[in-house]
Amino acid sequence: MTHRPSLQWRLFCPSSFPQDTACFRDDSTQLFATANEVRMKDFQTLYRQDCHNGKWNGHQCECKSGYTGQLCDSILYSFPVEIPNVVNATVSMIVKVTNRNFTSDMKNKSSEAYKNFQNLFLSQMDKVYEGDDLPQYKEVIIRELLLPKAGTPGVCHHTVQGPSPLRRTSHTVALPPHLAAFFFLAGCWRHEGNAEVFPACSNGSIVVESDVILEASYTPEYQTLFRNLTKIVRNKIMNETRAYETDTSLCQNAKLCYNTNFTTVDMETIKFSFSPAELCNQKAAEDFGQYFYPEVVEGRLTCVNNCTQGAKSQLNCNLGRCQLLRSGPHCVCPNTDTHWYWGETCQSRASKRLVYGLAGTVLAVLLVLVVLAVFLGRSQRRQHRAKYNPSQAWQRETLPGTFKSTGVWEGQNLKEDKLGLEKGRSHFQPNLQHVHPDAELSFQSPKVVKSAAP
Repeated sequence: MTHRPSLQWRLFCPSSFPQDTACFRDDSTQLFATANEVRMKDFQTLYRQDCHNGKWNGHQCECKSGYTGQLCDSILYSFPVEIPNVVNATVSMIVKVTNRNFTSDMKNKSSEAYKNFQNLFLSQMDKVYEGDDLPQYKEVIIRELLLPKAGTPGVCHHTVQGPSPLRRTSHTVALPPHLAAFFFLAGCWRHEGNAEVFPACSNGSIVVESDVILEASYTPEYQTLFRNLTKIVRNKIMNETRAYETDTSLCQNAKLCYNTNFTTVDMETIKFSFSPAELCNQKAAEDFGQYFYPEVVEGRLTCVNNCTQGAKSQLNCNLGRCQLLRSGPHCVCPNTDTHWYWGETCQSRASKRLVYGLAGTVLAVLLVLVVLAVFLGRSQRRQHRAKYNPSQAWQRETLPGTFKSTGVWEGQNLKEDKLGLEKGRSHFQPNLQHVHPDAELSFQSPKVVKSAAP
């Protein structure tokens, strides 16, 4: 939490301030300041500690690349690409010089041997590439000088033929690794007869790894231009090295001779000094560069992402809002007073009024079903109790000579237990199979008793 100075309001400032000026006093320093000065001090105290992605310069937050806002807490969703006037392209090239000896001091770029060969090689390359058919040529830069690997053509085989006049022919032969190492270390070896192998030729080839630099004015199609120019670069160096192979006499008078089979030009990997894609990645907010790419917006090359307004690949969030997160662009769906929205692009929605209505209807139906279930349960229990009532069956028997139900005697204790009484009635089933209808019954005749006269 940012500390704010403890200030007290005073109606008038000390005599050193203009009259009728309202002031504050800092209790900790006992110093006075005008209201405007205090507001600025309070602002500086607040923002000096709260520059999230930037630093305080004494007046405001200076945001890092890709951020904006007073507190540098907002991501820039688009920013223009600074286009240079001139663009360079670098094409890798490897050639093998066969008429020069590689020495150990050539490994040191500051040595005299390295510098002498460098000047000679670069001057020859300028002659190869300069011309009206390649005005974009700028220069050749040597990356490294290397000794040919063992097992590659590495010794000069000179043969003297006679008798007279003597004629010397030269060609290059391949050595296996163990012999190549022997020549390099021993330094001398001869054949008997008319064939001589000179040890100096064992390291008499120099592999030159270099870069051809092309330069052209910026155009939106500059990459296509340089890829077409790379074909010219390759044709020129191949024609130069092939000439010495077809005519060996040229190598005797030339300053440098080449092995055509070793010449390579990398036409696939071209390095450009200006890459809008890399620039967008570097200038974007930290951890968000992978989501930015260059695109022409309103006639200007701009770094955009899928949440940028006006971008061709802008994410359609319908009524939602596109937000760039560390996991990528996402749609944040709104929650209005009338509708809910959901889905990856907020494409689905539901009316709150309709949902509330359906929910109320469902609850009402459930309530009705519950009430019906209660009444139905009670009705079924009543029907089960009234399924068979013995007292009612007896009351229906009115034929002569039969029993007539005059009711069921109920004890006082049974009257209080209605459930038990009803259960007993439901289980009581009279059986008349063992009753003899012809049996004589005798009853004592009733006697009338008269009370004695007073």
